[in-house]
Amino acid sequence: MEFKRPGGLLRWFGPCLLVGQDAHSINAQEVVALPQESGLPAAMRISSLNQKVLPDIAPGTSFRFLVTGHVYGTPVCRVPEKPGRTRVFPAASLLANIDHCNALQPAFVALLGDTVIAPVKSNKTIFRQSVAERIQSPIFHAPGNHDYFRSPRSDRQEKEKQHQRFFGPTRSWFRLADTAFVFLNTGGFDWSDFDNEQTRWARQLFRAWESDPSLENIFVFTHKLVWLPGVEALRTHILDAHPDYEQTVLSGQNYEAIGPDLRVLAQVKRVFLGAGDWLRVSRSLLYYENPEDRITYFVNYLDDSGSDVILDIEVPANGPPRFLPISLTDFEPLDLDSFVVHPEPVEPR
Repeated sequence: MEFKRPGGLLRWFGPCLLVGQDAHSINAQEVVALPQESGLPAAMRISSLNQKVLPDIAPGTSFRFLVTGHVYGTPVCRVPEKPGRTRVFPAASLLANIDHCNALQPAFVALLGDTVIAPVKSNKTIFRQSVAERIQSPIFHAPGNHDYFRSPRSDRQEKEKQHQRFFGPTRSWFRLADTAFVFLNTGGFDWSDFDNEQTRWARQLFRAWESDPSLENIFVFTHKLVWLPGVEALRTHILDAHPDYEQTVLSGQNYEAIGPDLRVLAQVKRVFLGAGDWLRVSRSLLYYENPEDRITYFVNYLDDSGSDVILDIEVPANGPPRFLPISLTDFEPLDLDSFVVHPEPVEPR
């Protein structure tokens, strides 16, 4: 894939990025701890979930990171003698493989929402002790609906505060070498996640990156598949098995508030949109390179089953990122082709 490299605008626009991480996105303690080197001013460097620090990765250096979502696994105990018992521990498939994940030495781990089944103190404590404190790389998080309280007694502002006390920022970004990473908030059921505030914040980044000649790849992480209505091949595949997903999960979302900016960005950069919501499909990983908008879409989540996989994504010194699914049954690499979604053939008229 060839990319145009317009230049010149970032030097003028770059200082605006210093205010992109506002009080909504980072607390005072993190501001004090944030170093201002390595091309990451006003961006996340410290994980709120395990206090690990992102490594310094120079341009022209390869690195890898891990991605998955819905790490609470299945919500119900599958033991026949105990039907309907709610699970409190994260997916066993993940717990059994944390040492293997650490051995890969990822630069960071991205968790794409539904990290706990409900954000009560006991669930958060179990997650912290069984997952966050054992993972040796910084963990960054895109909020899911289960990570928020749904009580009508709490208004949006209070829900945001409750979320940030444990998970940290509800949106964040950082950059490693020639790759930028954005974590957006699509966890709310009671409001549109693409309200004016988050939309302005994201578009400011996207428009600056369009003119940055040193940037090659952009990963945008969400929990919900907010982009699904505009990706027909994936939409057809998913709605065949999960027909009410758009109506029940995406109701009220306004992805098109940022969609046009991402489609423009994809003409000059490699753009990847990843989500971590649970779906009623047979595979816990779906991957699709859309020839129409030149964006790569993928979904990865844990179902606490033998089919669980985690994504190991390697960003080489040169060239496009490489996606390697890893089975959480035996921690063996799998062929990505078996998870690629192919458009259904159009019947001739």
